[in-house]
Amino acid sequence: MEISKNINFIKYILIKIFYFYHIFSLVAFVVFYILLKILIFFKYHCNYALKSYFNKTMIKYNIIYFGKTMDFKNLEKDLLIFLDKNLKATGRKNFILGVSGGLDSAVVSVLCKKVAPTYAKIMPTNSSNKENLDDAVNHCKKFDINYEIYSIDKLIKTYEKIFLNKKISVHRIGNLSARIRMMVLYDLSEELDAVVVGTSNLSELMLGYGTIFGDLACAFNPIGEIFKTEIFEFAKFLKIDEKIISKKPSADLFEGQNDEQDLGYDYETLDKVLKKIYDDGLNFKELCKIFDNSLVKFITSRIEQNSFKRRMPKIANVRKSSANTIF
Repeated sequence: MEISKNINFIKYILIKIFYFYHIFSLVAFVVFYILLKILIFFKYHCNYALKSYFNKTMIKYNIIYFGKTMDFKNLEKDLLIFLDKNLKATGRKNFILGVSGGLDSAVVSVLCKKVAPTYAKIMPTNSSNKENLDDAVNHCKKFDINYEIYSIDKLIKTYEKIFLNKKISVHRIGNLSARIRMMVLYDLSEELDAVVVGTSNLSELMLGYGTIFGDLACAFNPIGEIFKTEIFEFAKFLKIDEKIISKKPSADLFEGQNDEQDLGYDYETLDKVLKKIYDDGLNFKELCKIFDNSLVKFITSRIEQNSFKRRMPKIANVRKSSANTIF
């Protein structure tokens, strides 16, 4: 009798445990579901300024955006390995790049100098900002980077005289200047046993803000997956001169030109959207729930229309049976 009571008691306890286990599992699932919904809401709808408040808790030299962190110490290490590996693959010994006095070329030149001998070519025109020329020279001196100054005005004038015999638009002059600079770099790279390194950031590449076969031309690019707003912070870590960091970004294609004027938005505004596209894979409809529709349309249109600038030229596939591993 006593044994029967004990068995019944044990059964009762087991039933209660089973019952509470299922209740607990159900509650846990509901809580998890609610938390998931909150996280999704935060991800897609929370005000950016609120997120910026949390940014202040990040350690020095780290940048955070929408929950992602970038450690500049490790970033520098990875980029130096990238540069060293790709330089060795070419069989050449040196780097060469154009230095304009702007932020991107300053960052890339410092990285290159830490890996191998680096040749900086400063190539102003008569319409270039004299301040940028001074900044470029001072930057090279500060980091002990070998530099030379070449004015490309005569080359531009010669082109106008031979092929056009008339003045051409400011926009075309800008593209021509970029292509002449790259022509000079590639020519000198042969003499110097050097590889041409690119200086376009991810914001520019996504928006197609650059001259194809001009400033976009290079053997490889260490900052092509770093947004412009991140470059500002990375430059501080690399101890780039504050004057270069603080001035308005400009391709220096003509006097008074700056990126914000050309694009219609500053990089802080643009990068918020670009990061959502590149890092989180948001589509047009999802972006419009967070950002101004006209801004989203401007950015997505530019990305689509300028995609050809980010790719090698398309080659017609006529050898369908080939074991092609080249293109």
